[in-house]
Amino acid sequence: MNVKPCDKKFFWFSEKAKLLSNNCNFYYQKLTFALITAIFISLTIWSWRKWPDLLIDFGQQLYFPWQLANGRHLYTDLACLHGPLSQHFNAIWFYFFGPSLTILIYINLGILACVTAIIYKTMRIFSDRLTAACCAIFFLTVFGFAQYVGIGNYNWITPYTHESTHGVALIAVFIFLWSQLNIKYNRLTLAASAFCAGLAVLTKADTSMAAIAVAFIGVISLFYVRTKESSFKTADALLFGGIFIAPAVCFFIYFLTYMPIGRAFAALGSGLPIISTAIAKNTFYLHVMGLDNVSGNLTIMAQMGLLSLGLIFIALMVDFLCHKFLKHPLRLGVPLAFAIFIILLKQPAFIPWTKITRALPLAILAALIIFMVSFFRAQHTDKFRLKLIPMILWIVLALTLLVKMILNVRFANYGFYMAMPAAVVVVSCLLYWIPQYLQSKFNSGMVFRLLVLAFLASGMINYLKISDHFYRLKDFPIGKGKDMFLTYRPERVYPIAVMDSAIKWIENQTPQEATFAALPEGILLNYLTRRATTIPAINFMMTELILFGQNNILADFISHPPDYVMFVHKDPFEFGVGYFGTDPQNGQQIMQWIYKNYIPVTIIGEEPFQSKAFGIKILKHNI
Repeated sequence: MNVKPCDKKFFWFSEKAKLLSNNCNFYYQKLTFALITAIFISLTIWSWRKWPDLLIDFGQQLYFPWQLANGRHLYTDLACLHGPLSQHFNAIWFYFFGPSLTILIYINLGILACVTAIIYKTMRIFSDRLTAACCAIFFLTVFGFAQYVGIGNYNWITPYTHESTHGVALIAVFIFLWSQLNIKYNRLTLAASAFCAGLAVLTKADTSMAAIAVAFIGVISLFYVRTKESSFKTADALLFGGIFIAPAVCFFIYFLTYMPIGRAFAALGSGLPIISTAIAKNTFYLHVMGLDNVSGNLTIMAQMGLLSLGLIFIALMVDFLCHKFLKHPLRLGVPLAFAIFIILLKQPAFIPWTKITRALPLAILAALIIFMVSFFRAQHTDKFRLKLIPMILWIVLALTLLVKMILNVRFANYGFYMAMPAAVVVVSCLLYWIPQYLQSKFNSGMVFRLLVLAFLASGMINYLKISDHFYRLKDFPIGKGKDMFLTYRPERVYPIAVMDSAIKWIENQTPQEATFAALPEGILLNYLTRRATTIPAINFMMTELILFGQNNILADFISHPPDYVMFVHKDPFEFGVGYFGTDPQNGQQIMQWIYKNYIPVTIIGEEPFQSKAFGIKILKHNI
């Protein structure tokens, strides 16, 4: 076959164009990786060691693995509200490297980096690099290192429970691996995805339910789709089910080494009782879900939903007009997007950033309906459906996690993991799916995308400003060596001064082998001073009192009294009860027994449980 000179020239230019395109893609990928890495490192340096809270929650995340590494057992020696996976995982690191906050920081930074990469890789399957990169950056800036309230711990470095971040991370890995089955089906990937989902079930109630829901929908979706790339059979489902339950079986066998079979079964379901009626009706959990003011919260949700629709409609109209009447729409779109970005930075009050998140449940429900309809539409091929599966699974994850805060969705507090999947889904829809639809129907969408980028960029910066406000106030070191972290200065936050004095008193006035219990909350004092408690319960808040029972906790005090008891002031207004020890629902029996068997030694600060003033009262066993 003879090739004409013009054909040779055409082939030469085609090869050059192909090579140039590959080089551009390579450098674009490297640039994206460098940008995300730079943001990750910058945020880490900016917030370094300012993540934990001295008073609330995080102490148990250090105390549990420390005691497990020393040979104690979960659910017998240590009363835990959640599943067994996370605390044993952290205990392994403490066992080999010694107990320290530093090792948890590095492990959690690694987990955060992996989740960021997983989000990017998963979104890249069904969208473009820009969308995937924006989803990853949005996750890092808004959720990864966040502090939107005075209390720390609502971030991915020092989470209030590791079960939250571990559970979401494992589900994210499952979705990514499940999407790989669509590209190249093999049973090793199937087994790995099943194992991740099975591990996620062993975290906490909400992430366990999310893992089960996502895994179920994933299996059903592959049964529905039949292609050369994906041929899911009954044998594969059985393999998936067997590996899915394998982590639970392994923990069950381990539990049998130190507890009877009935308690071993109960231990596997730890965390599920937290959704019991008594807890669900508590004032605190009603507020978390927004059920304390249903009509008011529904009104705010509707308002934010209408505002969101209005903003999207305006962006759509601007995009339509630019593409209809301008030869080069971007010549107006770029300066317009830049102007919007500057305005929203200079005047952040134009957008109710902390309230607009209330519209997320409506957005996720709409996305679920649209994508499910697209999935089942007859004219769509199985290959197109396979592309939709990871997006649908992310939507299922988002919806199941939003249930716990359905009428009061926010990025603050529990939103760092509950609202995160929903936010990532919305970002991907705004940056990819809607512009793709506009491109296919109207040959437009570029200006809309620019406006969305301006809105998201200003939102990320405004949220970072909130965190920066709190982080700037944290420059006072607490703890020693590898346990050191930064918190508010004592002259600014009085409880810090009291806690710092209490740590010094314990270290100077008690022997190293001394034991004490801090009530109702203060287990971080035990960890920082390396003094253990003698009873299984480590927190005595309303949730623990309901689940473990005041009579059972009192029986533990009677049978294994600690050397000291420390009353750490705590205002229980969020639970709708009186101060600890003054209310029959809130530790009154425990308090009465303590005063009969312990004598006061000293008070640091103010007398606890008398007013809003903070203080710690230390009592010693009177044997």
